[in-house]
Amino acid sequence: ARDLRVAAIVTLTESGATARAVARHRPRVPIVGVAGDAATARRLALVWGVTPLVSDSRGSVDERFAGAVALVRDAGLAAPGDLVALTAGLAPGVAGATDTLQVRRVP
Repeated sequence: ARDLRVAAIVTLTESGATARAVARHRPRVPIVGVAGDAATARRLALVWGVTPLVSDSRGSVDERFAGAVALVRDAGLAAPGDLVALTAGLAPGVAGATDTLQVRRVP
């Protein structure tokens, strides 16, 4: 995140485990926890450095990442042209199993 000068680290999370794992490292950029439900988002509001957002976006990983980037942009947490780092776990039902990382430019 530091070397690429990303505007934010965006974690797509069902349980909040990924956002908590990133927050442990105390990055200097904002962490956005994009949760699938309001209960997880409320729990993420208590985690250091995490701004929670709720998204009901479903579909492929690319569709979910695109939806998360749009949500972050619309919330004013990243501007068009900024880079964001996105993380997600693709193993269904396995909390904290983050296995995907992408860097995208905000449209």
